[in-house]
Amino acid sequence: RAGRSLLRWESGALLVILLCGGILRFHGLYWDQPAEAGRPLQMHPDERFLSLVTDRLDWPDSAGGYFDTSASPLNPYNDGQTNSYVYGTFPLFLVKAVATIAGDDPEGPGNSYASTVTWGRRVTAGFDTATVLLVFLLAATVSNRRVGLLAALLYALAVLPTQLAHFWTMDPYLTFFATLTLLLSTRLVRAGDRTAWAYATGIGLAMGLAWACKVNGAIFAVAPVIAISLRIALRDLPRLGLRWGGESPPRKENAPVWQWANDISMLCMAGAVALVVFRLAQPYAFQGPNFWDMAFNQRWWDDIQREREFQQGNADYPPFVQFAGTTPFLTPLRNMVLWGMGPAFGIAAWTSMAAAGVVLFRRREATLALPLALAATVFVFQGPRFVAFMRYFEPMYPILAVLAAWGLAALWRQARQPMSDPDAAGGHVRLPALPPRATRWAYPAAVAIVVVATGWWALAFQSVYSQEHPRIAASRWIYDNVPPGSKITGEIWDDTIPYAIPGEERSYSIVETFPYDTDSTEKVRKLVFGDASNRNAGGLVAADYVAITSNRVRDSVKKLEREYPATNRYYELLETGELGFERVATFKVHPTFLGISVDDSSSEESFTVYDHPEVRIYKKSADFNAEEALALLGEAHPERAINLLPRQGRTNGLQFTPDEVMNHNAVHYTQ
Repeated sequence: RAGRSLLRWESGALLVILLCGGILRFHGLYWDQPAEAGRPLQMHPDERFLSLVTDRLDWPDSAGGYFDTSASPLNPYNDGQTNSYVYGTFPLFLVKAVATIAGDDPEGPGNSYASTVTWGRRVTAGFDTATVLLVFLLAATVSNRRVGLLAALLYALAVLPTQLAHFWTMDPYLTFFATLTLLLSTRLVRAGDRTAWAYATGIGLAMGLAWACKVNGAIFAVAPVIAISLRIALRDLPRLGLRWGGESPPRKENAPVWQWANDISMLCMAGAVALVVFRLAQPYAFQGPNFWDMAFNQRWWDDIQREREFQQGNADYPPFVQFAGTTPFLTPLRNMVLWGMGPAFGIAAWTSMAAAGVVLFRRREATLALPLALAATVFVFQGPRFVAFMRYFEPMYPILAVLAAWGLAALWRQARQPMSDPDAAGGHVRLPALPPRATRWAYPAAVAIVVVATGWWALAFQSVYSQEHPRIAASRWIYDNVPPGSKITGEIWDDTIPYAIPGEERSYSIVETFPYDTDSTEKVRKLVFGDASNRNAGGLVAADYVAITSNRVRDSVKKLEREYPATNRYYELLETGELGFERVATFKVHPTFLGISVDDSSSEESFTVYDHPEVRIYKKSADFNAEEALALLGEAHPERAINLLPRQGRTNGLQFTPDEVMNHNAVHYTQ
């Protein structure tokens, strides 16, 4: 009876956590939709791209047509406008199918741009809510159900997964299937032979779909490889001294000689299933036209290789300028701990990860080997890359939630049973020695602080979705305060305002500026006086207002000072008013809860510029003088600017960083 009561309590708690996770992910799902509008305004560029692509696609007439890469109307490369497509097609097809079933994507191309993003966000939020359940199951597998509940709660509250669930992008889908791969691989380790074959099949399915979400999902193939290795080691290699769940599994007597071959066959089958699933879910990665034609599509392969070059900072691509000067591993770690998880959760997770590593190598406890290996794989694979968006590390978050819960549970048990068996402390975790009285309150207090602080950060971030988007608020301000027909600047590579809001009939002209062009005297002259060859680029002389709709350009060009000296000077002069424009309005939203607000403007660009950018509007004053503006900008010597690749940001085009120059000079002087 007590066992049933406990099970009911745990089931109820899990339902509450899932409900909490769902609310956090579905609340504010239409964060960029004005109250008067019937659809989101699509302020996320990836969503806009996916909506445009989906809108141009149509379902083929037959299964054979689906695999005919050169002719399928579902192939993005065949729509006549998509020159490059490096995303996975499984989420694309899934969302299109859901929209079609719902009646929001009728037959034929060109009729679903407005509705597809709505379904995309709904399906994405649903997938990430399901990931909360997978986190529970994973933690329950490597520890127990109570640890599973705590892990699920931490992931449900984690801010980055919550934020990404509000966007129709590929990362939440990849995270779901990566976590499923890890869960099934963990269960495979100690499963009986028949059950193990079922797990191997499931692993293949999950891996194939992970690859069809993002091609980098291939790295999760290490999970079944490690699982099979552990399975063999625990069963047949007792001299290694490995333990599972605190126990040393007994070696089977008279184990059949073909047992290893059986295990390797499971691994091969998982790989074969994964390949078939990838062939089905990402059909246009292959040449076709038949299902059995397995040669890669050269256009797709070239796309992937080109993206790889971009990711290394070897292309002059504006969205990647933000990564100039960043430090491999440390920058993504900082963003993860401070913003994606929150300091309390982040510190607990990484500390627990270190403790789990100690348990694995010193005590031979292999239960956490797979989670540790997968977390390390993601971090080692993504960490040294030049382009290391926070979202690239999302597959680590479920694992870190499990490890944090495991470590916090060890603290809690130690407080309740300080003199108990070492296993009670969470698998031989040697905790700091404290007086018994201090132990009783210090460890539970640490657990409470992590949970409460993580919950506070989650609720604070939800305030972003409870307030009107800054660009929508800025658009309303323009409609109310700026005379119709006025000319407002708009930066290429960023959104322009005002957005079209139903009921607002005033119209304005956009004056294009090109801040990411390498500085030169000609660029500065065009900025001030306009470009005669482009009627939309009338320059500051033609503009009545300057609108900076996010910190995207302003913050990123600071990292390439030698390429953008005058552009940096331009933003400085705007702020001081010396350029002849005065700031008249600012719109910003910061995460806030219980009266405490957090300025997250120092986080990675993508963490703020989509759902809560800072918008600044400047009005031309009577003091504006074009020649004086040109002279002030010329003081930055744009003629000395040099074109740099983003990866050259640490040295600004020189051979050494400033610190390396000092060290070099010191050595030279000594010699």
